Amino acid sequence: MKSSKNDHIYIRSEQVEELVHFSHGFGATPIVVAKFTWKPYKVFDIIELETTDSGTYAIHKKNIDKQFNLNDYITNLRG
Repeated sequence: MKSSKNDHIYIRSEQVEELVHFSHGFGATPIVVAKFTWKPYKVFDIIELETTDSGTYAIHKKNIDKQFNLNDYITNLRG
């Protein structure tokens, strides 16, 4: 889970790689949950993260409305 008061969140590539490796070890889908001030928790699939020129990953506040709320995501998992 990453949070920010700014309009973006940056995640180091090493963190994403470790998350992918860990998740695949359990047969799970790697996701990142992002929280911006005054917005609900949102779920991002790893493939939806933007890559910056420096190789880090970015989540921009302007893109969060397209994502599932965390509660909705969990509800969908339960069926």
